Amino acid sequence: MRADRRALLQVLLNLLNNAVKFTEPGGTVTLSASVMPGKEFAIAVVDTGIGIDARRLPHVFEPFQRIDPYCSRRHGGSGLGLSISKMIVERHGGRLSIESRLGVGTTVTIHVPPERQLLLAEGKPTKDARTARPTRIRAPAYPGE
Repeated sequence: MRADRRALLQVLLNLLNNAVKFTEPGGTVTLSASVMPGKEFAIAVVDTGIGIDARRLPHVFEPFQRIDPYCSRRHGGSGLGLSISKMIVERHGGRLSIESRLGVGTTVTIHVPPERQLLLAEGKPTKDARTARPTRIRAPAYPGE
């Protein structure tokens, strides 16, 4: 993929950090990627965390937004991560989408347009761009909880 690797790594780290932060011990966080020649490249972070109320979803990419004051006190953060991540992805010609259900979990997907894919002459994705098997991360138990 043609991109600022440092910036996109920062986006991935932010999304993974949020997923782990809002997933209770014993939950899962899954990272997956998929690509099809001529179509978008997608990287998804899926968690079984606390989820986001549907009324809050339209505002999650606004600066300084938090899902609720209790989470702000418990987990910290400035409320800028998703808005900065969205800006970085959009500057790469892509988009960031989010789906969530309260009490079920959240999926945040980075969508990268086909012109950002590195392809071989025969139109097949390079080895680095092949669809990867999802990676699952078990949410750690926090000391004292």
